[in-house]
Amino acid sequence: MKRIKEERVKRGLNQTAIARYLNISQSTYSKIEKGSQKLLAEDLVKLAFFFDMSIDDFWR
Repeated sequence: MKRIKEERVKRGLNQTAIARYLNISQSTYSKIEKGSQKLLAEDLVKLAFFFDMSIDDFWR
């Protein structure tokens, strides 16, 4: 998802940091950012909390 990558980069974080927070591998997280793997709903909620955003913000 493009918006997730934008937020990660804006905050100066690398993929490994976010992957650890979600308890997934960095390669899985990379696939999520590229759109080749779906993001689980529970992980979307975790990311919204982590970035202090609403879930709707990821689609704006």
